[in-house]
Amino acid sequence: MTYPYETLIILSSPLARIPVSMEYSGLFTLAQMGGGASEEGTMYHEMAHQWFYCLIGNNENAEPWLDEAFAEFAHTLYWESLVDTESSALRWRYFMEVAYIHEAGNPINVPYDEADNYTNLFYSKGAYFLKELMDAIGKDEFLSILYEYCETYAFGFATTEGFLNLIRERVSVDVENIISEYIANVC
Repeated sequence: MTYPYETLIILSSPLARIPVSMEYSGLFTLAQMGGGASEEGTMYHEMAHQWFYCLIGNNENAEPWLDEAFAEFAHTLYWESLVDTESSALRWRYFMEVAYIHEAGNPINVPYDEADNYTNLFYSKGAYFLKELMDAIGKDEFLSILYEYCETYAFGFATTEGFLNLIRERVSVDVENIISEYIANVC
Protein backbone atom coordinates (compact mmCIF):
# COMPACT_ATOMS: atom_id res chain seq x y z
CA MET A 1 0.00 0.00 0.00
CA THR A 2 1.36 3.40 -0.92
CA TYR A 3 2.32 6.01 1.64
CA PRO A 4 -0.97 7.28 3.11
CA TYR A 5 -0.17 10.98 3.55
CA GLU A 6 0.87 13.90 1.34
CA THR A 7 4.05 14.71 3.22
CA LEU A 8 6.44 13.12 5.67
CA ILE A 9 8.55 15.03 8.15
CA ILE A 10 11.43 13.26 9.86
CA LEU A 11 12.71 15.20 12.84
CA SER A 12 16.10 14.29 14.23
CA SER A 13 17.71 16.56 16.73
CA PRO A 14 20.72 16.24 18.99
CA LEU A 15 18.94 18.72 21.26
CA ALA A 16 16.08 16.38 22.05
CA ARG A 17 15.63 16.12 25.81
CA ILE A 18 14.15 12.63 25.69
CA PRO A 19 16.10 10.13 23.57
CA VAL A 20 13.02 8.38 22.21
CA SER A 21 11.83 7.97 18.65
CA MET A 22 8.10 8.49 18.19
CA GLU A 23 5.51 8.26 15.42
CA TYR A 24 2.79 10.72 14.47
CA SER A 25 0.66 10.96 11.31
CA GLY A 26 2.94 12.34 8.59
CA LEU A 27 5.80 12.85 11.03
CA PHE A 28 8.19 10.89 13.16
CA THR A 29 11.03 11.81 15.45
CA LEU A 30 14.33 10.01 15.60
CA ALA A 31 16.40 9.95 18.74
CA GLN A 32 20.03 10.37 17.75
CA MET A 33 21.93 7.29 18.79
CA GLY A 34 25.24 7.88 17.10
CA GLY A 35 24.32 6.63 13.63
CA GLY A 36 24.81 3.23 12.11
CA ALA A 37 22.47 0.31 11.59
CA SER A 38 20.63 0.88 14.87
CA GLU A 39 19.54 4.38 13.88
CA GLU A 40 18.70 3.23 10.35
CA GLY A 41 16.61 0.37 11.75
CA THR A 42 14.79 2.77 14.05
CA MET A 43 13.97 4.91 11.03
CA TYR A 44 12.46 1.88 9.24
CA HIS A 45 10.43 1.00 12.33
CA GLU A 46 9.10 4.54 12.75
CA MET A 47 8.31 4.73 9.03
CA ALA A 48 6.31 1.49 9.32
CA HIS A 49 4.23 3.19 12.01
CA GLN A 50 2.89 5.49 9.30
CA TRP A 51 0.77 2.48 8.33
CA PHE A 52 0.60 0.56 11.60
CA TYR A 53 -0.68 3.06 14.10
CA CYS A 54 -1.15 6.23 12.06
CA LEU A 55 -3.15 4.76 9.14
CA ILE A 56 -4.57 1.88 11.16
CA GLY A 57 -5.38 3.02 14.64
CA ASN A 58 -5.49 0.81 17.69
CA ASN A 59 -5.68 1.17 21.43
CA GLU A 60 -1.97 1.35 22.24
CA ASN A 61 -2.69 0.93 25.95
CA ALA A 62 -4.91 -2.14 25.67
CA GLU A 63 -3.33 -3.82 22.61
CA PRO A 64 0.10 -2.30 21.91
CA TRP A 65 1.18 -5.36 19.94
CA LEU A 66 -1.09 -4.26 17.07
CA ASP A 67 1.16 -1.37 16.13
CA GLU A 68 4.57 -2.34 17.59
CA ALA A 69 4.62 -5.92 16.28
CA PHE A 70 3.35 -4.92 12.83
CA ALA A 71 5.89 -2.08 12.61
CA GLU A 72 8.74 -4.37 13.69
CA PHE A 73 7.59 -7.10 11.28
CA ALA A 74 7.38 -4.66 8.35
CA HIS A 75 10.72 -3.12 9.29
CA THR A 76 12.39 -6.56 9.31
CA LEU A 77 10.82 -7.60 5.99
CA TYR A 78 12.01 -4.35 4.44
CA TRP A 79 15.50 -4.80 5.85
CA GLU A 80 15.54 -8.36 4.51
CA SER A 81 14.49 -7.36 1.00
CA LEU A 82 16.67 -4.30 0.66
CA VAL A 83 19.70 -4.56 2.85
CA ASP A 84 20.90 -7.87 4.14
CA THR A 85 19.31 -11.28 4.42
CA GLU A 86 22.01 -12.52 6.80
CA SER A 87 21.39 -9.85 9.42
CA SER A 88 17.64 -10.27 8.91
CA ALA A 89 18.01 -13.99 9.63
CA LEU A 90 19.76 -13.02 12.88
CA ARG A 91 16.86 -10.67 13.73
CA TRP A 92 14.30 -13.43 13.12
CA ARG A 93 16.38 -15.81 15.24
CA TYR A 94 16.53 -13.24 18.05
CA PHE A 95 12.75 -12.76 17.84
CA MET A 96 12.31 -16.55 18.00
CA GLU A 97 14.49 -16.76 21.12
CA VAL A 98 12.48 -14.00 22.76
CA ALA A 99 9.21 -15.74 21.84
CA TYR A 100 10.21 -19.22 22.99
CA ILE A 101 12.61 -18.49 25.85
CA HIS A 102 12.29 -15.02 27.40
CA GLU A 103 8.55 -14.53 26.83
CA ALA A 104 7.43 -18.18 26.63
CA GLY A 105 3.86 -18.51 27.86
CA ASN A 106 3.21 -14.77 27.86
CA PRO A 107 0.44 -13.72 25.47
CA ILE A 108 1.06 -10.68 23.27
CA ASN A 109 -2.50 -9.32 23.42
CA VAL A 110 -2.31 -7.88 26.90
CA PRO A 111 -2.34 -4.26 28.07
CA TYR A 112 1.03 -2.50 28.17
CA ASP A 113 1.13 -2.47 31.97
CA GLU A 114 0.92 -6.27 32.10
CA ALA A 115 4.20 -6.73 30.22
CA ASP A 116 7.37 -7.31 32.21
CA ASN A 117 9.43 -6.29 29.18
CA TYR A 118 7.49 -4.10 26.72
CA THR A 119 10.03 -4.38 23.91
CA ASN A 120 10.47 -8.13 24.16
CA LEU A 121 6.77 -8.90 24.31
CA PHE A 122 5.19 -6.44 21.90
CA TYR A 123 7.99 -5.77 19.42
CA SER A 124 9.96 -9.02 19.25
CA LYS A 125 7.51 -11.75 20.21
CA GLY A 126 4.71 -9.98 18.35
CA ALA A 127 6.80 -9.71 15.18
CA TYR A 128 7.67 -13.39 15.44
CA PHE A 129 3.98 -14.26 15.73
CA LEU A 130 3.40 -12.51 12.40
CA LYS A 131 6.38 -14.33 10.88
CA GLU A 132 5.07 -17.68 12.07
CA LEU A 133 1.69 -16.90 10.50
CA MET A 134 3.44 -15.85 7.27
CA ASP A 135 5.53 -19.03 7.20
CA ALA A 136 2.45 -21.21 7.76
CA ILE A 137 0.22 -19.39 5.28
CA GLY A 138 2.86 -18.57 2.65
CA LYS A 139 4.54 -15.22 2.15
CA ASP A 140 2.56 -14.03 -0.88
CA GLU A 141 -0.81 -14.96 0.60
CA PHE A 142 0.06 -13.47 3.99
CA LEU A 143 1.22 -10.20 2.44
CA SER A 144 -1.98 -10.09 0.42
CA ILE A 145 -3.96 -10.48 3.65
CA LEU A 146 -1.83 -7.77 5.25
CA TYR A 147 -2.66 -5.46 2.34
CA GLU A 148 -6.35 -6.22 2.83
CA TYR A 149 -5.94 -5.55 6.57
CA CYS A 150 -4.54 -2.11 5.70
CA GLU A 151 -7.44 -1.39 3.34
CA THR A 152 -10.07 -2.70 5.75
CA TYR A 153 -8.88 -0.67 8.73
CA ALA A 154 -7.46 2.41 6.96
CA PHE A 155 -8.31 5.52 8.99
CA GLY A 156 -10.16 3.23 11.37
CA PHE A 157 -9.53 1.19 14.47
CA ALA A 158 -8.10 -2.34 14.51
CA THR A 159 -8.43 -4.99 17.19
CA THR A 160 -6.86 -8.38 17.73
CA GLU A 161 -10.22 -9.99 17.03
CA GLY A 162 -10.60 -8.13 13.72
CA PHE A 163 -7.13 -9.16 12.55
CA LEU A 164 -7.68 -12.80 13.50
CA ASN A 165 -11.09 -12.87 11.83
CA LEU A 166 -9.52 -11.62 8.61
CA ILE A 167 -6.83 -14.34 8.81
CA ARG A 168 -9.43 -17.04 9.45
CA GLU A 169 -11.67 -15.85 6.61
CA ARG A 170 -8.86 -15.83 4.04
CA VAL A 171 -6.73 -18.90 4.70
CA SER A 172 -7.36 -22.59 4.33
CA VAL A 173 -4.33 -23.56 6.42
CA ASP A 174 -5.02 -24.32 10.07
CA VAL A 175 -3.19 -21.66 12.08
CA GLU A 176 -5.15 -22.04 15.33
CA ASN A 177 -2.19 -23.69 17.10
CA ILE A 178 -0.01 -20.66 16.25
CA ILE A 179 -2.72 -18.23 17.33
CA SER A 180 -3.26 -20.02 20.66
CA GLU A 181 0.50 -19.89 21.38
CA TYR A 182 0.53 -16.10 21.19
CA ILE A 183 -2.99 -14.84 21.89
CA ALA A 184 -4.75 -15.15 25.25
CA ASN A 185 -8.47 -15.89 25.32
CA VAL A 186 -8.48 -16.74 21.63
CA CYS A 187 -11.18 -14.74 19.90
